[in-house]
Amino acid sequence: MIPRTLVITDVDLRDDSRGAGRTLLNLLHQFPADRIVAITTADFQKPDREMGFTLLDVPYPRWLHKLERLRPVLGDPHALWQYAVTVPHAARIRTFAPELILLVPSGSGALVLGMRVARALKLPFVCYVMDDWFDSPSAHWLGDSAAAVGARLLRGAAGWLAVSDALLESMAMRAGTRPAHSAVVHNPVPIPTHWPPALDAPRTSPFSIAYAGSLFPMHMDAVMAVAESAARLRTSGTPVRFILYTDHEFWGNNAATWTALGVENGGLLPYEQLHERLQEHDLLLVASSFRADQAQISRASLQTKVTDYMLTGRPILACGPAYAASNQFLRQHACALFAEDPAPDAIDAALHTAIANRVANAGLARRAFEIVVRDHSGPAVAERMAEVLRAAITAR
Repeated sequence: MIPRTLVITDVDLRDDSRGAGRTLLNLLHQFPADRIVAITTADFQKPDREMGFTLLDVPYPRWLHKLERLRPVLGDPHALWQYAVTVPHAARIRTFAPELILLVPSGSGALVLGMRVARALKLPFVCYVMDDWFDSPSAHWLGDSAAAVGARLLRGAAGWLAVSDALLESMAMRAGTRPAHSAVVHNPVPIPTHWPPALDAPRTSPFSIAYAGSLFPMHMDAVMAVAESAARLRTSGTPVRFILYTDHEFWGNNAATWTALGVENGGLLPYEQLHERLQEHDLLLVASSFRADQAQISRASLQTKVTDYMLTGRPILACGPAYAASNQFLRQHACALFAEDPAPDAIDAALHTAIANRVANAGLARRAFEIVVRDHSGPAVAERMAEVLRAAITAR
């Protein structure tokens, strides 16, 4: 059981959610529906949809996008809009009578909205941070910034949640303090009733690498490095397939390049099909950017796909810098292969090793599966989260 919790966020909470949206959705589904009301500013959100909890939306007006051209002067228009509007759904919130607020911002607008709701309701609140985005050059506006507001909220929070230990440490440095109650809470996965068939059936057809999910700057160069390596291996006579399971927009942004490299378009996998479909491949790619301008994100963001991949029974390749949170997590548990040098020869060597050890790598997959079942089932992760939420109320 958790306190009656009002969630304020800007991540999407839909059947096709990925990344932060998928993690939050999977978490909220662990709790009784009548204990949660979620408000999101995400685009294309269907309001009041029954997803295991009540969902309300506060979409931005379409004309607000026209103010983007004034961003160099005004700053983030989404943040400014949230200062101008009344607190949304006030009547519904009063009826729900929340005991606690859970703030889950991934952008300036939801950060300001969360700050205003917390002030208006005068309730204890918990901050859940999924990416270390506060210092983004675009996250500022007239008179304030995400870095400053984030630091104030973190100092005033009754508890913290984060997706990695590194992110908790970054939050503590930003706030200059740390609350009595905090926890690392990552994507919970649905534990199957049977051992994944993939663990007992190494593939024998041409070696197949898969990447599933979004292709943001925090992923792109590492994904591209593996795609280029696979193309070089094919040219030298080693049959390697590389399949991207992503949506039409992410594919289309670089369609000509993907096609030239022989990458296959698998389309976006519905979440309920994800784990089974990924068993059709030999190696699952977790990609963290090597770029210096993405270092803060790579260092702190333990990606949602990590635990989903661990559930499949197939080996994982973590391509990215050694300091990346996803690499750190997988190395800590000794359950993946690594490509941590962006040099083409180094990436090629990592793929050659994976191909040569296709059968032996089942041991890594088995260890990953055992760890995710032990530590990242829905009930186990939900209880870590619930402990912080309950403590936030008790400490009031």
